[in-house]
Amino acid sequence: MSFFKTGFEDYENELLKQDQDQLNAQNKPFTFRVQVNETKEVIILDDTGFRYYEHAFYNQITKQGISITCKDGLGGEECLLCKSQIKPAPILVSTIKDMSGYMDNMGQRKGVGNRLLFKVKRTAAKRLYNERIKIAERRANDLWTKQTEACKAKGCNSVEDVKTQLLKKGGLLKYAKMRISRYGEKSENCGDDFSFVDYVRPEFFKPEDVPFNYEKEFAPLSNQQIIYDLKAFFGNDFPPNLAGLLGSVQAGPIQNGSGIDFQSRTGSVLGTQTHEAPSLSDDDLPF
Repeated sequence: MSFFKTGFEDYENELLKQDQDQLNAQNKPFTFRVQVNETKEVIILDDTGFRYYEHAFYNQITKQGISITCKDGLGGEECLLCKSQIKPAPILVSTIKDMSGYMDNMGQRKGVGNRLLFKVKRTAAKRLYNERIKIAERRANDLWTKQTEACKAKGCNSVEDVKTQLLKKGGLLKYAKMRISRYGEKSENCGDDFSFVDYVRPEFFKPEDVPFNYEKEFAPLSNQQIIYDLKAFFGNDFPPNLAGLLGSVQAGPIQNGSGIDFQSRTGSVLGTQTHEAPSLSDDDLPF
């Protein structure tokens, strides 16, 4: 096989493909990260509980990571990564507004107010869930103290009943300002300590401060695209445990998402259920 190709049309197509790849990379949202011993403040823009499974890889040479949505149980093609005994991890996703930003190489603070993906895994998700319970307890105590009769009219006979109703309604994290810290090198990049500060009024936000389209951002790739991306990511340092994938299908970029039922696995509630922001006034019960 020759090492070169011929044909002006093919060359032009390859240039167009490179331009499209660069454009896609530019349009792809960034994921929120916290440095070790750093504390940031963010505002959570949604509380839909969107979740999916992903396979994560790390290149020891480039010190870069890549994540690929698991296709197991979604219909269509089987997941080659699961077939190769590479276990996926459950991911919980939200959209946040970063109120702290970051310092660039010139010492200038940048990125304040940027919209970012907020991805949490098992340990961080549990801690975030516990903070959500604390928010419900705080809100329930306020409501029970100030509006006892109104709570009883809703069928609540105790603070615990009010908390149960708040958790059942959901949406407790929407528009919540959170203080997030990270203390350990091995802790998740999203942080390992979450503290509720207060709710932010809806009029604070701009029209573009809306959640990302998760079903678009995390749409499963075709098997051809997965192998193509992994080869580009690892280069000559392709892991031995993935070597069997190279001959399984022809690698190459093609259109993705064909015939895949994404909602069946993720439990997505996008488009089927919405949560209003919690009431910021004690005049009305938020359930």
